Amino acid sequence: MERANSFQLVAQLQCHRAVQFACFLFVSSILSMAITVSAYAQGKAADGGGLYQVQTVSIERTHCQNSFIAYGQVYPHQTSLLNPRVSGLVETLGEAFEAGRRVTRGQILVSLEKTDFEFRLAEALRQLADAQLMLAEQQALSERAIAEWKVGNQGSPPSLAARKPQITLAKAQVDAAEYAVAVARRDLAATDVKAPFDGWVVSRSASVGNMVSPQSSLAELIPAKKVIVRMMLSPEQVEKIKQFGGPEHAEIELFNDITNTSPYFRFSGLDLNAMADAETRQLAASAVLDLAPEYEGEVYPGAFFKARIYTQQQGDYFSVPREAFNEAGNIFIVEEKKVREMQVATVFNSLGNRVVDIPGEKSVHLVVSKLDRIWHGMPVTEKVASHE
Repeated sequence: MERANSFQLVAQLQCHRAVQFACFLFVSSILSMAITVSAYAQGKAADGGGLYQVQTVSIERTHCQNSFIAYGQVYPHQTSLLNPRVSGLVETLGEAFEAGRRVTRGQILVSLEKTDFEFRLAEALRQLADAQLMLAEQQALSERAIAEWKVGNQGSPPSLAARKPQITLAKAQVDAAEYAVAVARRDLAATDVKAPFDGWVVSRSASVGNMVSPQSSLAELIPAKKVIVRMMLSPEQVEKIKQFGGPEHAEIELFNDITNTSPYFRFSGLDLNAMADAETRQLAASAVLDLAPEYEGEVYPGAFFKARIYTQQQGDYFSVPREAFNEAGNIFIVEEKKVREMQVATVFNSLGNRVVDIPGEKSVHLVVSKLDRIWHGMPVTEKVASHE
């Protein structure tokens, strides 16, 4: 008997809860309808004509250029091996001559032992002095020979009597000695191995005490003012580029973790590689970024960046904000105080907007009010907002 009473009590409680839930749903639906009706009532125009007020923006057909976002990485434009011009013993290394360090053009990275080269220069200078002395002696002898010839003869003396062959030989010896001095000076200067450009030391293979030659690689360098920017593009992005005449220019923003800055560059000359990546099936787009000498910033190989690529061709289209589309992908415009729902095809997406074509229209009043309260044929008045 007690068990039956318990079952009856539980059944009564469940029935009571079901009634409460049904009442809650009923009250909620009534409140929702009241809010909707109130919103529509607030949107009615002041003229009392039964029109609802919607917010619109006036958009016009204008030049629109297709663009899209891609991400990539910076690579060195070239890798250069640092080789000495002469053979010798490594005597000292520059302070910045370490892997990962920044070097400037003309900075001494390696110094070779100079004693032998200084001796060669001194010997070349001695030989030049001897050759110059020999030339002066031959010129003096030539003047004396010509004077003696004129005492008992008429006209100019023959070249042999005037010692012209001896003078020609002496001049040639002077020229050879001067060249030897120039070579000796050049070789002595070459004992200081300098950075050929502003760049970075990738690796260093020279150490103090090493015997090196022109065939020896002292280091591997990459330039700092000239890099390659490379980004991977999806097949859809490549198709867009081809559809609109190829890439026109690109704007990139570098993510520079070293200096905590984000340099911004605009450049053209973007090339598409013919080969696709075997794993991702993406094509690489790359360009050479040659920084102006006066640019004081740094572009580090290995840095990542975000790029916006613009295509060459432009078209006269309408740029429509994404929020102006309803769930069906249509837009609403106002014509003669009535809402018209239009089905439009998106030509491309650009800067957060959809670029569409509306045939036969030069400008339209686009509805930007909440689209769940708008329907085709709805009588309205407009509150025109500014469109930037």
